[in-house]
Amino acid sequence: MLDEVQRNLVQRYIILTLVRQALEKDFNTLQASSLFCQESLHSFLTERMHEVGREIGALQRALRKQKLTIKKEKNDGFFTKYSYYFKGYEGTFSLLNARLKHDALTYMKRHLFKLETKQ
Repeated sequence: MLDEVQRNLVQRYIILTLVRQALEKDFNTLQASSLFCQESLHSFLTERMHEVGREIGALQRALRKQKLTIKKEKNDGFFTKYSYYFKGYEGTFSLLNARLKHDALTYMKRHLFKLETKQ
């Protein structure tokens, strides 16, 4: 069983991978469009993707140090199932997709765009 610190690492890793996917999707959409200020938006998104990438790298090192691996199993539209492997033990958990989306958006507002959010 995972303790509180390990659960927080797993949750942050999952949220940050979702944030990175969203930023990459926005980046690709931006490249395909022709906007007036495309260059400044391009550099903004690039900086944010690098910031998230550095944080994911730090989380991956922490997970490796704890000998903890996470794998996304399946997404049924409402829940996403993840499995984890920790010191010979295996476990699974399901997370509500709406909650994942909310947490990813909250992270982006608070940390990437420096906006205050109400809790």
